[in-house]
Amino acid sequence: MKKYIKIILIILLVILAWSPWLNSTEVNQVILQKVNTKWQGIMDGCGPLRAENIKNTTRIPFGYISSIQYACGFTTQEIAIKELNDWHTVYISPFGNVIGNY
Repeated sequence: MKKYIKIILIILLVILAWSPWLNSTEVNQVILQKVNTKWQGIMDGCGPLRAENIKNTTRIPFGYISSIQYACGFTTQEIAIKELNDWHTVYISPFGNVIGNY
């Protein structure tokens, strides 16, 4: 009986590490939703994040990593363009949580 439980746990761990229910398109949509929801209504906040500001979405064990680019705070157009060169890496868990500096 213990052997079967161990086998089932190993299989579940492998499936969780693989996360077949996630794909890069869905991950990008989750990032857009989470980041824009976090900063919505904050006058000097960040965003709105657009799809073209999400790059290098890569599958890793137990989720994805992705790079996002945005400007924060009250800025002039020149400063906003400069700050858009600031990239942040976020981790997306198998459960759809976005973790990182955003």
